[in-house]
Amino acid sequence: METVKGHLHGTPCRFVNLRVGLMAVIFCGHCWNGSELEFAQEYTLYIWNCAVYLHTLTG
Repeated sequence: METVKGHLHGTPCRFVNLRVGLMAVIFCGHCWNGSELEFAQEYTLYIWNCAVYLHTLTG
């Protein structure tokens, strides 16, 4: 699983390449990784929206 470092409001985050394109795995301001990913996938719609928002900021 590919991961690239990113930032959300100055907080280090990880962008994780899941099944549906590039998603920022973010929940309640917490960056998820490892075993937490399976749980985080329940919030893919929210996560996807975050990724789109972050993409607009970073260009």
